[in-house]
Amino acid sequence: MSTRLLFLIISLTVMSCTKQSGGNYAIISGTIKNNSSKEITVARVDRSFKKVISLKDDGSFLDTLEVNGPVTYVFNRQFQICLEEGYNLQIYYDATSPTSTMEIIGKGSEINNYLRECEKVGDEIKGKDFDAFYNLNKVDFRQKVLDIKNSNQNLLNSLTGISEDLRKREELNIHYNFLLLLDQYPEVNVNILGSDEDDLVFGDIVSELKELDYMDDSDFQYSQAYVVLTDQYYNDRVTDRVNRDNLDRESAFFNVMSEIPVGPIRNSLLYGIARMDLPNSLEAKTYYDRFMSLSTNEFHKKTISETFRKIEKLLPGELSPTFVDYENFTGGSASLKDFKGKHVYIDLWATWCKPCLAEIPALKKLERDYEKKNIEFVSISIDKKKDFDKWKQLVRDKQLGGIQLIADNAWESEFVQSYQIIGIPRFILLDPEGRIVDAKASSPSSGQLEIQFKKLGL
Repeated sequence: MSTRLLFLIISLTVMSCTKQSGGNYAIISGTIKNNSSKEITVARVDRSFKKVISLKDDGSFLDTLEVNGPVTYVFNRQFQICLEEGYNLQIYYDATSPTSTMEIIGKGSEINNYLRECEKVGDEIKGKDFDAFYNLNKVDFRQKVLDIKNSNQNLLNSLTGISEDLRKREELNIHYNFLLLLDQYPEVNVNILGSDEDDLVFGDIVSELKELDYMDDSDFQYSQAYVVLTDQYYNDRVTDRVNRDNLDRESAFFNVMSEIPVGPIRNSLLYGIARMDLPNSLEAKTYYDRFMSLSTNEFHKKTISETFRKIEKLLPGELSPTFVDYENFTGGSASLKDFKGKHVYIDLWATWCKPCLAEIPALKKLERDYEKKNIEFVSISIDKKKDFDKWKQLVRDKQLGGIQLIADNAWESEFVQSYQIIGIPRFILLDPEGRIVDAKASSPSSGQLEIQFKKLGL
């Protein structure tokens, strides 16, 4: 999957908020039932800020956020909310079915309930099957996207009590969402169907995107669709620089970032890519230093510094982060310490991950070839709790070997977080003392593991 395509899996809803008088703070409170953890997050769509809020035992929460102007957040990784100075927003829902149980009241509820309606309408038109939506032929897909745009515009037209500034901002967001869906249709369709991308491109959209202003900090801070379009634009510029100047991608990336004026867009792009690339960089210290020299956002710099400190703990020879009492497919549980005395090859995967499933045949062969060697093959699923039965069924159906475990909290598991894992499959190789041999080990299908195993005397 291309770097550009990674930006697609984002909620494409209309978002904005209205300017009202008030102080410099907004209050958010409410109750979330059946949340998967005792915490929720609120994160600005422009990536400039993120906060963790604790839930009480009954799921209730209360917090105050400083908001200098209207801002849009991703709330609990599930949906967008708008906050403005003086808002007192109360949110109630069941995390297992947020759409059907959502209730939003209080000051600022009008615009946020409007956003929920836009989401519902968009979901109804697109349907529940992501693949089927993008599998539509070019004419039908465009009509569906146009239906979403028109429906959102009708909702906006019926919304009363909002300023003209808000109405214009919402109209822009509707259009950005329209552009984004049509622009990404060819690439997604090609990845799903293997179709000829040239036959799927909407030429008029390509022309319009070429004329778009990708330096509008205001739109960038309010519209998630504009954020994704901007991400894609600068990612393409990095690719062009790689091809034109024969640079490695990291150098090309930092060169392009240095040419963007200091401000929210440069900071956000730096941070968004660094979160993905720093954990995988072969020259992490150099990467970190270049990031710190260009970023001016203190939240970003603090977060990336924390990431870098964790990376330093994952160098060869360091003791591995550990996991404790992960459920074992065969019954009972297992901890990393149970495998002391043997090399351990860990496969982080999930049932929904196609590249992970593609490694299964090669992994099975490795397990057979090294069955009598001093090494354990441990596969750890990071599927969510709701997919527990799906995990067990897939292990049965595929007759997976080795040690089959499931992490205690999916992506949020401490072991996963400690290894800075942002993509799967991910492979880790440890020595018999539990020390790291390679925190980013080769995949079973790479043909490189056998060479590494031989060096280890296996």
